[in-house]
Amino acid sequence: MWDVQNPVKPNPPSLSQWLYQAIDIPGVRLRIRLRGNNLHILLEGSLPPTPETVRPRLEQALQTQTDSFQVFFRNTEDPVYKIILYGRRVGQQRPDWIESVVLADLNLTTTTPSPLPSSLSTALLSNEHLARTGSPEAIARYLSESLSHLGVSVKVLVQKLPETETNLREETATSGLKRLWIICSCHYSPDASLIAEPIAQQLRDLELKGFKEAIIRSQVQGEANPDWILQVDLTHPTELLWEWARWGDAAAIARLLNQRLAAHYLDARVIADAQTLHIFCRPLPDQPTAPLIPPTQATLQEVNQALTELQPQGMTAAAIYGLREQAFP
Repeated sequence: MWDVQNPVKPNPPSLSQWLYQAIDIPGVRLRIRLRGNNLHILLEGSLPPTPETVRPRLEQALQTQTDSFQVFFRNTEDPVYKIILYGRRVGQQRPDWIESVVLADLNLTTTTPSPLPSSLSTALLSNEHLARTGSPEAIARYLSESLSHLGVSVKVLVQKLPETETNLREETATSGLKRLWIICSCHYSPDASLIAEPIAQQLRDLELKGFKEAIIRSQVQGEANPDWILQVDLTHPTELLWEWARWGDAAAIARLLNQRLAAHYLDARVIADAQTLHIFCRPLPDQPTAPLIPPTQATLQEVNQALTELQPQGMTAAAIYGLREQAFP
């Protein structure tokens, strides 16, 4: 913690003095703490400062003096994604108010090019939405939302994989897959079960395209070797479903067929028996526009096209049944 009570000269040599000049409220003491990727700022005074005064001044300083603010974090492993402001009267235990300032929402401009496409309006898109685009900065902010309260900071890097490491279907192998490096740093050694599985699930929920895997690396700040490393498969669900179907999985084949048949208000069930696929098609239940019987030509065309593309391994024949009833056998 740093306490600052008096105004300082221009060109402040420290972050605390920069913040004091930016907020510019005489008689207010600032205490700051960097926890994870969040910068916490406590403002105390005999008269508690109001958020209506503090927040606009800080946001204006961040937008007009971006370079001078970011210089304090140039050589740190903890990039700041959010500033959390607290205001209270001196001697009080609890703050009177709490405000959050997300730096990405301010659309800060610096003398260095932004890694995000200029067409994206970060003020209108959530971190999760931006993270789905594959931006490493957005992914880091998205993960940081659930880790900063633990004092864990997150940095994300992208590595392009050689074509020899791509092991998806042949036609996509030349497109170039990538690997995510999720680097977590902390002042202590957090248990792997506390952060590894939540990060892995959040990454899977993003359904990132073009990424083969993520490597999560947890490291205590100041130490050379990581505490632990976890590999997470990031194969896109659609690609994974296609692979399962290609190997003859009946449930996966049925799901892909249903994506095609839905336009005709039909539903399918697939049973694999030896080397034959038995495909039962029926009208979708509770659909007033569904046909009484699956139309023969349209149904055969959709099923045939799907099986031709999939070429399920180990299957040599398919029997297709059109059902009038809504219940599968």
